[in-house]
Amino acid sequence: MRIALVLALCVKFRVLDILLTVTIVRSMGHGTLIHGNMDVDKNLPVRVSPNGGGKKQTESDVAVKEGPPDVTGPRKYKVILLNDDYTTMDFVVEVLKRFFSKTGEEAVAVMLQVHEEGKGVCGVYSHEIAETKVAQVHEFARTGGYPLKCTMEPL
Repeated sequence: MRIALVLALCVKFRVLDILLTVTIVRSMGHGTLIHGNMDVDKNLPVRVSPNGGGKKQTESDVAVKEGPPDVTGPRKYKVILLNDDYTTMDFVVEVLKRFFSKTGEEAVAVMLQVHEEGKGVCGVYSHEIAETKVAQVHEFARTGGYPLKCTMEPL
């Protein structure tokens, strides 16, 4: 019972410390709060001086990295249709319109690229969306009785 109480108190105070850190970061504007035992280059919260002995943390105890944070978006993936000898051109156009929101002209252009070059890019998406598109195309092709293959590659 005593160990559980100690663990609960430790978790509670750590949560309060995190909330306090987030509040300080928000109140300081564009800067990023920096915490002592973490890597400064990752823009993670870091304390410059230890907050021991009941001493209140002041603005002079906090280092701020100026400027906007270095943020990169999610990695993108190309969804690619592969040519085969059995899937009809009309079915490929239907797939492109239905799952990739292509207009008739765009769908025909991609379908011709698949037919002539062996593969064609349907779109560029985040990993999860690309995976979903590939699965939808495979399911639709299987239901239609076609061996159409679709893959994804990192951009």
